[in-house]
Parts: sequence; structure tokens; C-alpha cells
Amino acid sequence: FQNISSKEQAIAKVQMGREIGIGPLTSLREIFVIQGKLALSATLIAGLIKKSKIYDYIIERLDNETAIVAFTKNKEFIGRSSFTVEDMTKAGLANKDNWSKYRRNMLFARAISNGARWYAPEVLFGGYTPDELGMDIIDGSLNE
Repeated sequence: FQNISSKEQAIAKVQMGREIGIGPLTSLREIFVIQGKLALSATLIAGLIKKSKIYDYIIERLDNETAIVAFTKNKEFIGRSSFTVEDMTKAGLANKDNWSKYRRNMLFARAISNGARWYAPEVLFGGYTPDELGMDIIDGSLNE
């Protein structure tokens, strides 16, 4: 795994995975240690929500301008999370490499992570996404 630089990182990732109900290989691939904090990939966050027996989400819009994700709890609508190009610009992300190359993916990552934090915090366990900690992640690889 390219994103592991020490045994301690591997142990922390596997332990975090155990606490949120995922296996060691998924933990090693989808959890990152950035500036001493554990960060969950957007793919992992989305999977944890889908795996939940309580929460779910529906993508209402996903293009290069806007991502809108609607969240449900026990099949009842509880809220919406969106992230737009305007939000990206305000956050100072427009010049980041992955935001220009993979804009749609990155908009979704922010919409799903924000929504999970707001509407399904027990699924996310307070974790960050790598881009919130200043790192770019695409396909399980760190781009610094």
C-alpha cells in the first residue's frame, strides 16, 4: 500500500476500520493518515452510508458544476448537501490539481462528506476527508 509509511500508521488505520465496522484491507486502502489525523475517503464514507441499515443517500445532481446529495433516515428525507463550483472557489480549491482534473468527483466527495457529518454523524465518526486536510486523493493514491 503506497499510502502507508510506518507500522504505526497501518495499525492506526486497521484499528479505525475495526471501530467503524470495516475490514483490514479496506482500512489500509481507504483510510489515510494526514498530519497525524485519520481521514476517510469519500468512497468509504459513501459505502458506510449505503451499508447502514438506518441511513441512505440519493444523488440528485452530479456534474462539473454541482453535486447535490439527498439523505434519508429510515427511508424518510432528512436533508440535502450540495457543493458547487462557487463553494470550491470560496474554499480556495479551484487551483488544486485534482479539483481541475476530477472536478465532478471532488464536488461529490465534499457533498457526501458534509452531508454525512450533518445528517449521519454516527456513520462518519467525526472523521475528515483527505481534501479537508489539504491532500488530494484519487483512486486510493495521495497527490501532494
